[in-house]
Amino acid sequence: MPLMNCPPHAEAWMRDSTYYRDNDGSGAIDVLDKHVPEAVIRGWALPLPVAPTIIYAERVLPSAQALPLTNGVGLNVLQVTLSQGQWDIQGEVWFNITNGTPSIGQLAASTTDQSATIPSDPAANRGICLMEINQTRSSGSSVGFVLPVSGIFVSVPDGTTIDYYMVALATWTGGGALSAYGSMTGRMTPNQAA
Repeated sequence: MPLMNCPPHAEAWMRDSTYYRDNDGSGAIDVLDKHVPEAVIRGWALPLPVAPTIIYAERVLPSAQALPLTNGVGLNVLQVTLSQGQWDIQGEVWFNITNGTPSIGQLAASTTDQSATIPSDPAANRGICLMEINQTRSSGSSVGFVLPVSGIFVSVPDGTTIDYYMVALATWTGGGALSAYGSMTGRMTPNQAA
């Protein structure tokens, strides 16, 4: 039975796009369309809230604007202010040797709410990628290393914002210099009213 035959309080989009019926006489609704709203119960279509708007945001710092690193010091490559909502964010840091032939010891990248800081312990609201390289530059390489940072979930309460940073850190010995650049992406679903 199509939903268009349901009571008039059913929303028009529900009446026209979703079909269901009791195929085996058990009294349970057997779905004919896998997108049946859960509010369709035993032949009644109940009003549903409007689906939330999903917002996508990105920040990119290209190689032409790469920032110079200081040996052993965290650097905010990117910063984003997250507004209220449920955020999934991730990113990556690209490291490049800008001159010389340094021997790289450690590279680290983190998505964190702590400015210019690489976390020392795991946390649900921080992502990190850390590598012990201990390697010198290869001849002719233009991009040294790319460190992807795993996605994290951040819940920002109504009426507040939280700053998040894509942080880079490198240690090296010998002459030379390194720089960092990268990207952050985020997907936000607004908080639902209680």
